[in-house]
Amino acid sequence: MRYLKHLLVVVPLCLLMTLGAEEFDLLSNEQKAKAYLIILELENNAYDSKVLLSFVDGHSESHDIQSLKSKLFSSLEPSSLGNDDMHDILISSFSDAKIQKINDPKINFFSKINGKRIASFECRSLKIGKMRLGPFEIPSNKILIELPRIRFY
Repeated sequence: MRYLKHLLVVVPLCLLMTLGAEEFDLLSNEQKAKAYLIILELENNAYDSKVLLSFVDGHSESHDIQSLKSKLFSSLEPSSLGNDDMHDILISSFSDAKIQKINDPKINFFSKINGKRIASFECRSLKIGKMRLGPFEIPSNKILIELPRIRFY
């Protein structure tokens, strides 16, 4: 009876972990590289440490930024991160803007191979020139990102 209770708890957890891993493994190397570069930006600028991933089949998963960063880095091929200008796009697009807040921004990323949309980055808001310190927002040279979401196509 005792073992049956453990099996009823452990087996569904293992199934959930393998389902999430299978969906993550179905992503192309290019999609993983874009997601990794977005995670690098989120690491310093997100409100919280969670990011929501939405997959093609409609399934969504919430991941901790640090664990997702290590998972993406371990699954990437070394050549996929070279000479990618996504980092420059995020920094130059918003840091020079004279506005203070952008609501519901969406940035699409397209494949260099076939030109199709492979991923998009969305969030509730971008607060430019703010930094989070406990419950307060103070002036800074950073960009605060609220409720980040990466959607794969």
